[in-house]
Amino acid sequence: MRRVLLVSATARRGGAERSLAALVQRLPDVGWWPQTVLQEDGPLQDWLAGTDVRRVAADDDAVAVIAELARGAEAVVANKWRGQLVAGPAAAAAGRPCVWWQQDFPDRSPAELFRGPAAAVVCSSEAVLAEQRAAAPELRAVKIALGIALEEVTARRGAGEQVRASLGVGDAPLIGTAGRLSPDKRQDVFLRAAALIARERPGARFVVLGGEILGTEEAYAEGLPALAASLGIAERVTFAGAQADAYAWIDALDVLVHPAEREPFGLVILEALALGKRVVAADAAGPAEILTAGGRGALVAPRDPPALAAAVVEALAAPPPADGLPRALTDVRMAADFGRLLDEVAA
Repeated sequence: MRRVLLVSATARRGGAERSLAALVQRLPDVGWWPQTVLQEDGPLQDWLAGTDVRRVAADDDAVAVIAELARGAEAVVANKWRGQLVAGPAAAAAGRPCVWWQQDFPDRSPAELFRGPAAAVVCSSEAVLAEQRAAAPELRAVKIALGIALEEVTARRGAGEQVRASLGVGDAPLIGTAGRLSPDKRQDVFLRAAALIARERPGARFVVLGGEILGTEEAYAEGLPALAASLGIAERVTFAGAQADAYAWIDALDVLVHPAEREPFGLVILEALALGKRVVAADAAGPAEILTAGGRGALVAPRDPPALAAAVVEALAAPPPADGLPRALTDVRMAADFGRLLDEVAA
């Protein structure tokens, strides 16, 4: 079996880290044995339990240490731009091809990385792919959509009943959004829509699931409860923070709302669809691609709380989706796509 080294500078509770963990678990099925390098401690370590994981300090020796590990592999995968900062030079020093898993829009990456060593840049949606090609036409950019462990997620169906009981919502509509607390995710738009929904559905309750994990967006996160209070819905909104069993919280919802207009992909949308939830999202970037391709959920104009509220009220009146997630959006397909790319760059 061929060996691949995966490098992640972050190990936080984020979608990019969850996608990396899913890929690591599936790569052996497509002929690649993974070793993962982490440069910080965090939940990703637990998600990678049972696999080959190395902890390499984020210091001046990191590139040399990772280069030595890369010599025992046929290819390197760098997770996000922070991973590419060290994995790109390390792979070059070891004479190995490096695949940069962008996992974000390129304008959030340091410009010098576009001139660095990368055999391919993997983008998760058409929106990211188009911007990546425009930002660095000299680099080969390819699209590999993210995928989830379908059986693992669907096994949590019904787990939301305990969450609903803990919140005391009974049969009242429960509408939520899930993701890192960040201006990019537009939880403020969700709260403004929630205030309008509350007028139409007086019994409705709301959940904001997720935390501020980057350490740079505390002011935005801390301002959200104050916004809920100013809108008169503070007692209706639960700020749940980052939950270890996020699937149970998503399963508790009647409608998942994804208001971000600049979302590279939107992993939580796949999870909600797999759990049979109604979804309403901003008509932009990754979420629009997911819902349009799958023929599921509702799309509304970005930054439009009235439109978002109207779509949620309409969704509450509709039956839940009868079918779940297409298998084209699973981690099995994602790993197969990565396997083919690794076969190619390592040839």
